[in-house]
Amino acid sequence: MPEEQDNLIQPEEAAPADDAGNPVPPQPTDASDAGTPGVPEGTAPADEVPVPAAPPFVKAASYEAIPPPAREQPLILVTDDDSAFREVVVTKLKAVGFQVDEAKNGTEALAKAKAQRPDLVLLDILMPPGPTGTDVALEMKEIPETMLLKVMFLSGQDDPFPGLSGEKASVSHELGAEDYIMKTESLDVMVEKVKKALGIAAS
Repeated sequence: MPEEQDNLIQPEEAAPADDAGNPVPPQPTDASDAGTPGVPEGTAPADEVPVPAAPPFVKAASYEAIPPPAREQPLILVTDDDSAFREVVVTKLKAVGFQVDEAKNGTEALAKAKAQRPDLVLLDILMPPGPTGTDVALEMKEIPETMLLKVMFLSGQDDPFPGLSGEKASVSHELGAEDYIMKTESLDVMVEKVKKALGIAAS
């Protein structure tokens, strides 16, 4: 016969009550078990939701580079602080069929390059007190409107690239220029270099 105690129903424990006899809900024994009212079990409250790690820094999307517009005659921007030399070059280039504009310093050259997007920018290297031709050429490579423009350096200096060693043409290429023109070279040589930079067959 089964033991008698197995058939007995154990009495329920009396729920705790306050002094007035009202039942009191059980209290958690640990603060970590308390949960948060209104938040489903197992869900962290809004102010405790883990914040995901910040994504790696992504550089803002840059604008697409803008090529020079199609022209029947290439546009050349001649930049030199020597107005007499500038006039000689402009006159020669116009005589062989190019469109030509001019700038008297690097600041003006950069502004005109952005606005007109010429096919080639001739840059004198030393144009005190403003930015040098190399400064302008390097800045042009950072601007969408000018980064695809072709550049060629002009100089009458024996050492136009202080601190940089190598042949003038090689250093020019390293700085993003098509070529280098010595001011002592003949105008015909200059024209041939300009045509080569523009992909025009030599005459």
